Parts: sequence; structure tokens; C-alpha cells
Amino acid sequence: MRAESGDTKVDFTALRSSYPFTDQYDPYALKTRILVTQSFNAMMANDCTTALAKAEEAFKIDFTIISLHAVRADCLKRSGDPAKADVEDAIARGLYQSLRRNADGKTEQTAFIVASLREEDFLLTALDAAKSGQALIKNQNGSLYDVISASNRKTGEKLSVYFDVGLIFAGQASGAAAGLPATK
Repeated sequence: MRAESGDTKVDFTALRSSYPFTDQYDPYALKTRILVTQSFNAMMANDCTTALAKAEEAFKIDFTIISLHAVRADCLKRSGDPAKADVEDAIARGLYQSLRRNADGKTEQTAFIVASLREEDFLLTALDAAKSGQALIKNQNGSLYDVISASNRKTGEKLSVYFDVGLIFAGQASGAAAGLPATK
């Protein structure tokens, strides 16, 4: 994969959009959740060897986990490999910018286009939003959205955050996700 080899000019939107159609697709983070937690906990305990190993294991399933690229960047900086750390930072930034591109999540028209529920959770964290509810809606064009009811953790302001979940449903419908039945 070009991004893994250090090419940071990758089309991160295309990378994220293709992930739901792979055999490794893990839309609900059932296979990667524990690996991400183990990697983060190891980094926090200054055990970068374990953190990097667990991140590598998770990336075999889902290379688009932004927070794990940040973990890898931090551990690589600590271990004295700033060039590889810069690549990981660039990948995390590219994936994040791809999620935020032309979107603010305030309406269907400006919904964040997500390829997994992990991306929804990541964006809610980035928005400092505490989730209080969720609804799946289908608009008149047949597009599907998760609408998350939330409040800003600092101000208490109530928010409705829109996520276009078409990629998630398309990936599942394709039957690409190992262990998940096709929803055709």
C-alpha cells in the first residue's frame, strides 16, 4: 500500500471509501477494538514495542484507524525515528482531513461521510460531543444517515450531528466483510 510505504500524497478519501469493500471490513470495530485499546494502553505505559505491535495487528484489518496512526507516530518519535513518525502523522492528518472535507455534520447536505462507526466516534470526540441518542434516517432520495444527538462537553450546547452511512451499508451489502452476512 502506498501510504504504508511513506507516500503521503495518497487520496485518503479513496482509501477510506474502498475499505468497506475489502474482506477485512470491520464496520463496528468488533475485531479491532481490543487491539486499539491494547495499543493505546501500552503507549500510555511507555511500552512502545507492544503499542507498535498491536497497532500493526489492527492495521492488517483496518489501516484507516486515525488514532492508531497517532499512537504509532508518538512511539516512533520516542524511539528516535522522526522520519517514520512524520509519515504516521501525515497519514493521520490525511485521513482526518478526508473525513472533514466539505463537511461540518450540521445537516444532511454537510454530513460527514463515514466508512465505519469508529469514524463516527472519532469525529464526535474531535467535536468534543457527548452522545445522548442516535437515529437512523432515510431521506427522500434513499440516502441513509445516522443522526447523533449530543451536547458539547464544554458549553453544554445541544447538537445534532449528521453522518452519511451509505458506505457502511454498501460495504455490508456487498458481503465483503468477513463474518458478516450480506444485506442484499
